Amino acid sequence: MKKFSSLLCAVILSAQSITYAAEKSPDINNHYLESETTPVVTQSTTPSDDDKLRGQKISTDVQPAKKMDLTETEWRANPTKLQQTLLFLLATNQVNHLNNLPELYGLLPANTRDDSLIEWAHAMRLTQTNLRQSIHEYRILLGKFPDNDFIRFQLAALLYQNQEFDAAKGQFQKLRASPQMTEKDMGVFDKYLTAIENKDKWHFSLGTSLLRDKNLTEMAAEGTVMTLPNGATFTQITPKESGTGFNFGVNTEKRWSLQNGQYIGLAGSGNLKYYWNNHKFNELTGYIGTSYGYANSNIEMKATPYYMKRWYAGGGSNDSDKLKSYTHSLGISTSLAAWLTPTLKHSTYANYSHETYANDNMDKRYGGNIKSVGTSLLYLRGTKQYFGSSLDLMRRDVGTETNSYKRYGGRVFWGQEWPKGFATQASLSLAKRKYQAPWLGIVRRSDKEWNANVSLWHKAVHFYGVTPRLTFNYQKTKSNIPIYSYDKNITYIELDKSF
Repeated sequence: MKKFSSLLCAVILSAQSITYAAEKSPDINNHYLESETTPVVTQSTTPSDDDKLRGQKISTDVQPAKKMDLTETEWRANPTKLQQTLLFLLATNQVNHLNNLPELYGLLPANTRDDSLIEWAHAMRLTQTNLRQSIHEYRILLGKFPDNDFIRFQLAALLYQNQEFDAAKGQFQKLRASPQMTEKDMGVFDKYLTAIENKDKWHFSLGTSLLRDKNLTEMAAEGTVMTLPNGATFTQITPKESGTGFNFGVNTEKRWSLQNGQYIGLAGSGNLKYYWNNHKFNELTGYIGTSYGYANSNIEMKATPYYMKRWYAGGGSNDSDKLKSYTHSLGISTSLAAWLTPTLKHSTYANYSHETYANDNMDKRYGGNIKSVGTSLLYLRGTKQYFGSSLDLMRRDVGTETNSYKRYGGRVFWGQEWPKGFATQASLSLAKRKYQAPWLGIVRRSDKEWNANVSLWHKAVHFYGVTPRLTFNYQKTKSNIPIYSYDKNITYIELDKSF
């Protein structure tokens, strides 16, 4: 947690020395205001439940040829091997590895080939260019081969991705009744059926974590000295503030499906940070937004107008420890996500908001417009591992140029399920923040920011549906104005419950 109004200039000009205290001038230390009331908008580092479903497959006894990099002549000389490999690729839905095998198979004599495999390959390839036509072709195939569980499963998954949930539900229920399905296959079907049942329901989630922050104000160490161009110095004499407490959050959302992949949504959240030994830094944030979107198997786009309000006790410069109205924001966010391949997802977003402070004097300094854009890539390497990266740009234009800035950031992230039930998530981000006008008319502030985050949990360790996560976070800021440089690390346990 940070301090919104912390460093004062009690400018004591004596020869070459200036000492500042932290009680009266929010202009000198506005770092808490910038970082906390204007959170950096980024995209999630965790694949959604729908993203994870894309990698699900059902079991098959069909095996590919031991050697698959044959030449065209070799394939045509081995029609049995060609058919075996083509059938394996179709049954396991590996559209990107079909290459020219369906065309080579079609050159075999009519009495030695099964033309339904060519039709299947055609339907599968259409998933990349024309989803509706692909579904139509799959339905024709299923009419010819109603006992082919692979075709039925692929059709059901396509119907789900195309937001045709009722039709998909019917197909998954029929798959569950098939005597050839294994227990593992049943688990795959149940994941889809559960997701379908939950699509248009209210969703709630609760989360809490213990907090122990040794640098709530995010200030440099006491005694840090800054030398000015004229030889004078600033000395940071305000001690850091610490706090122990908890963070508690609640989220809710509802989605109403419309025709042709369209939907509208409603989301709300509340988040409380409470420090039982330093009430001045308690805060409460509320959010509500409504969205309109469209989704099919490869693309999802959404626009969300929203309102956000923050209550804050005031930080270290405030004698009161009661929450009071602090800021409110009106904004709109838009996002577009597209699957470039079955395992590679590209996402972009844009966000605009106007932030207003309850205090008129604060609003003149810090109130204004915040704009941000970003892009990210997510790669799913099977169902137990994913990687990703993102780039983000944020611009804050407020009442005073010394508090306005641009921020450029990049991030990489990785998720992994390990043997014996362990799982981890990790991310690393780097950013640079450049201010528009010189600090106190002396030097233009420029900050470099680092952040690392690692979470560890065990899927078998849970209590009443809650799996605890151990999380370590390290953050560092290095500024050309030394009094804004700091680093800190926090280790805490997260508890989350969704229903």
